[in-house]
Amino acid sequence: MPRGTGKRILHAALEMAFGNMKLAKLCGEVLSSNAPSIQLHKQCGFREEGRFRAQFWDGEKRIDVIRFGMLADEWLKRERSGLDK
Repeated sequence: MPRGTGKRILHAALEMAFGNMKLAKLCGEVLSSNAPSIQLHKQCGFREEGRFRAQFWDGEKRIDVIRFGMLADEWLKRERSGLDK
């Protein structure tokens, strides 16, 4: 996958969620072992809202799950400032 594809996909999903669908909030969960996804969510403006300790079993060990959230007004503010372009 070309570099930046994940960010473009997430940006399109945010536009759909907060634009077309008029959602008030979008939530997501990321395994704590997935550093690139954590970084992507933070870069796109998601805030960490919680951590489910030892929530996921990968077949060998327990992994925390990080809960992220973004409110519609936070997205609109980022869009107007051009932070995600």
